[in-house]
Amino acid sequence: GLCFLQLLLGALAEEEVVVKDGGWFGDTIKEKVSVPEVTQQGLERQIEDVFSGDIGQLREYCKQEPAYTRVVAMLDENDLEGWKFLTEMLGARQGVAKKLRESEMPGTG
Repeated sequence: GLCFLQLLLGALAEEEVVVKDGGWFGDTIKEKVSVPEVTQQGLERQIEDVFSGDIGQLREYCKQEPAYTRVVAMLDENDLEGWKFLTEMLGARQGVAKKLRESEMPGTG
């Protein structure tokens, strides 16, 4: 899940965003924005420590980042199905980690 999210944010992040759409006769104005560095460790920290596993809070964070406009729009399609998919992927990871912790025998860790 984290790898997939890292790929999404990295591949679809926009280095330029439209500040003003000129319409039919006006000029479209674009502005360069900095694309945040995305690492799996950073995403894991944000999701688990900052947002307490709440993907809705991650979505709100991404909505505030101009470079992620396209990513958020794609994940928002079809009644937020992309975010639901990410939640399932990240939840599966957390479930496996929990099972591994539960199955560890005392003295082996």
